[in-house]
Amino acid sequence: MIFTPTRIFEQYIENLLDKRTTIELLTTIINNSEEESIRVSALIYLEKLGLNDSFFEILEQLLITDSNQKIKLLAIDLLRENFLNKAFPLINWAIQHENSYACQVSLIKALKEIQDDDAKHSLIDYLYRLLNESNLMKIAKNHFKHKYNKVIKKLLKNNLSNLTENQLADIILNYLTILELSLSYRYLSYEINEELGVVTGLNLSDLELETKGLPFGWKYNIESIEEITGLINLTYLIKLDLSNNNISTIKDLMQLKHLRELNLSNNKLSNEIEVNYLNNMCSLQLVDLHDNSIAEKVTRSDFKSKINVILKSSLQDLEERFEQNLF
Repeated sequence: MIFTPTRIFEQYIENLLDKRTTIELLTTIINNSEEESIRVSALIYLEKLGLNDSFFEILEQLLITDSNQKIKLLAIDLLRENFLNKAFPLINWAIQHENSYACQVSLIKALKEIQDDDAKHSLIDYLYRLLNESNLMKIAKNHFKHKYNKVIKKLLKNNLSNLTENQLADIILNYLTILELSLSYRYLSYEINEELGVVTGLNLSDLELETKGLPFGWKYNIESIEEITGLINLTYLIKLDLSNNNISTIKDLMQLKHLRELNLSNNKLSNEIEVNYLNNMCSLQLVDLHDNSIAEKVTRSDFKSKINVILKSSLQDLEERFEQNLF
């Protein structure tokens, strides 16, 4: 008989397996199964057993030795939820050895949540490590990254102890995200608030790429907000340009609470539900929707009064006015 995590847990609930045997079986699956989904399920059921030290040790081993990123991310999340204060030495060790962007982000968020002097010192040390020699060599390959390095260096000259854990973590998360985005979008441009060290503007438009020596018609072809790795970690974004891509929904952008200006012109937005998403973006003041099919289905009155909506290009407006004058 093949024991799945679900069946094992059901037998425990039915008192057909004792707690020790249930733990052993689930742990065996986590350590030996090649199926990611089965291992994830086993971990989730282990959490439901309400374990203490033994569960911590399992999560510790997964974070240190496992090669599966999804498993490591789940281990970090479970450590944050169940052992946040106890996990500081482990998280501090992991942040010095982890190279995955997703895991680094989760570890930084864990340090941000701990809110004590040790976590704060760890974040400050991490900022210094960002500018070590090997990282500077990587940064030198793309000239636009120097801008962020200068901001980080300027911040390091000040007394970082005056910054809160939240501020330090936000600087690191923004910096790591720009580094990660640059791997996929070589010609992106961005703006920084130099006092806070965070990104306030991001341009992932393709409209001007041909002027940079790329072939005619070359595009990023972004189809989903989800594929823009780490975008939702740029929580201080005020301006975002995603024009000239293939985006069909902007639901995930509702997480950007400070976003005021959004350029979505020349995309694939067609469903009127997108209006609801835009209306629910609490800081949005300007959105450009021209050259989307949705622009033909809605009017400015469908949007909140505080949102200035562009449904036609300036050329289309001129043509329309000209035609109206003819009649």
